[in-house]
Amino acid sequence: MRKLIYALTILALIIFSGSLAQIGQAQTLSESRVYEGEQHLTPFMVNTTNDTSINSEIAAQPDKVTPNSSAPPLSYISTWNTCGQETSISTLVCENDANALITTNHYPTSSYKVYEVVRIHGYGSTPLARLGGPSGSIVPSSSIVETDYLCGTNYAVCTDGQTVTGFQYWFDITSMRAAGYGTTFYAQSTGTNNPGTTLSATLSIMQ
Repeated sequence: MRKLIYALTILALIIFSGSLAQIGQAQTLSESRVYEGEQHLTPFMVNTTNDTSINSEIAAQPDKVTPNSSAPPLSYISTWNTCGQETSISTLVCENDANALITTNHYPTSSYKVYEVVRIHGYGSTPLARLGGPSGSIVPSSSIVETDYLCGTNYAVCTDGQTVTGFQYWFDITSMRAAGYGTTFYAQSTGTNNPGTTLSATLSIMQ
C-alpha cells in the first residue's frame, strides 16, 4: 500500500512539473509575440516607470508593455523617412517621404549608409520589405535595426502610460543597395485583427 501511495505521489509531482513548464513556455511565447509585433490582437500600454529611455529601447523590452483593450486595425502604411549618413560624417539626416514616390535627396551607394523607415498605423504584421520593387529581393528581417512604438492619434513615439497605436521599423538597406539589388524600396503589411487588409508602399531612392 505504501509503495502504491509513493508511486502516485511521484506521478502527481511529474504532472505538476510538466504543467509549470507549459505555463513558463506560454509566457515566453507571449512575450516573443509582443516583441515581433505580429500577433497583436490587443494593444499594449507602455510602462517605463523604472527606465529612463522611452524611445526605441522599449521595443527590445517586452516586459515594458501590458495588454490593454481591443487593438486598432491596420489602416495605413508608409515609407515614412529615408535617412542617410555619409560615411565620412557621423550625422544622420532624414527626409520625410510619407506621400512621396521618389526621394528628394540623392544617396550614392559608394558613400552613404541608408535606412528606410516604414510606419504603420494600427496593428499589422512586421512589414515584408523588398528592394527592387514588389517583385524584388526580400530585405531580411535581420536588417531591422530599430523598432519604435507609436502612440496617440498623432502617432508620436510613445511615452510612459500611453497605449500603442502604431509601429515604426528602421530597415538598414545599405549593403543590398551596394550589391545592386535595386533602387525601389517596397514594404507590405497585413492586418492582425483584420487579416483581409493588406497595405503596401513603394519609394524610389535616388542615387
